[in-house]
Amino acid sequence: MSNEIPQYLNNVLKYAKLEQVLLLVLLAFISLDYFGLAITQASIILFSTVSMGFVLIGKAVLAGLKSNFIAKLFIYTHYYGAAILGIGLLFKLQYYPGYVMMINIGMIAFSSSLIMLFFPKIQEQFLPKIKPILLRFLVLITWSLYLLVQ
Repeated sequence: MSNEIPQYLNNVLKYAKLEQVLLLVLLAFISLDYFGLAITQASIILFSTVSMGFVLIGKAVLAGLKSNFIAKLFIYTHYYGAAILGIGLLFKLQYYPGYVMMINIGMIAFSSSLIMLFFPKIQEQFLPKIKPILLRFLVLITWSLYLLVQ
């Protein structure tokens, strides 16, 4: 198996900074919704885009990773857990059934990846990239709490 990252995944990593901007916009949407502005359709578009971005970025990071089981487990639980959580929130916004199960599974996987940040092998590899990880956590947990309380 080759360690070379395919070209489309390199392109995904080039635009990974856009994910942070979209997450900040989603965070701002909570305050807009609180003031009575209807932002549901824009939130649906952003959640679907961000969730697919989580899957693609996770695949790109995984393709460039060396054979380290705990690091791969971190990538699977972090990015794919975030994608499941985002899709669950998308289901909640559209009133589809099954959103509670998806939010719970995504929350468990995503939270377990944050617990894995305490392992020294994970810290060596991912601590320089902690800001996007914490921003992802802040936005997804805030939206989860906001939508589940409604």
